[in-house]
Amino acid sequence: SKYQLQLRQLANELKNENLIVATLSNEKLSGSRIDRNKRRYGTGIAFELLDILQKKFGFNYTVIVPSKNIWGSGDGGVLTLLKNKEADLSAAFLPVLTQYTDSISYSPSLDTGRWLVLMKRPRESATGEGLLAPFTLPVWILILVSLFIVGPIIYCLIHLQTKLCKTNDRDFSLSACVWFVYGALLKQGSTLNPISDTARLLFATWWIFITILTAFYTANLTAFLTLSKFTLPITKATDIGKKHLPWVTTKGNALEDTGYMNNATLGYPRHYLNFTDNYILGEYVNKRSLMFIRETPIIQH
Repeated sequence: SKYQLQLRQLANELKNENLIVATLSNEKLSGSRIDRNKRRYGTGIAFELLDILQKKFGFNYTVIVPSKNIWGSGDGGVLTLLKNKEADLSAAFLPVLTQYTDSISYSPSLDTGRWLVLMKRPRESATGEGLLAPFTLPVWILILVSLFIVGPIIYCLIHLQTKLCKTNDRDFSLSACVWFVYGALLKQGSTLNPISDTARLLFATWWIFITILTAFYTANLTAFLTLSKFTLPITKATDIGKKHLPWVTTKGNALEDTGYMNNATLGYPRHYLNFTDNYILGEYVNKRSLMFIRETPIIQH
């Protein structure tokens, strides 16, 4: 096939060729070390993939590192080496950014990057939120809205049924219907004695609703006060930028380049750091209470 023909042609072109490979220092994903012979070799998942290609196509490669451990957010990074023809390719987990496509070509995407936010554990428990905690704010608003509108609705329907059917059924006043709705919410009894099927159905519907609502509230409140739960300052990535929360990350990862394009989402970091992850966790996260954004594979390792 045409695809297999292209692979054989590529193998013939690469056989015994020595490629210059640039990389970034990014923990388990990519990096380099120097052996006893003072020869630099690649490490990390990126070079494991490159070694598979080396065995298949029979080429050799030499590893170089940029003067700055960055991709393309400034001069002296991997992108500079590629633009200046000082490197043939780069072996690292890099973001696909459209502003660089005129200068370089990307390989097919191998994976979708996932990131985690590490932060200091909150000292205050969410149990301090009290009796409002079992339901969210929209639920409480809907309960208040129903409290104000169900009474008039019951009054209007009963009054309409009495006028249309022209029966001798009792017609309750608006204040009585409103008081019934309020009393049912507080699990109190009522002196109203509906006779018609319409009134009984309306009253029973509200009582069933209140029974289910209070059952859910009681169960959620019990679980909430029993379990230790902490309220995190963020629930999604956009919360970091909206609340202007300070965060840090390591220098040279994909976030350094994409961060310049997504300031509305993440805001600006406090620092791009050249320290190890353990040092950042101890010094910046634990002591200074900053957020640390890092790739998921590195955190898991």
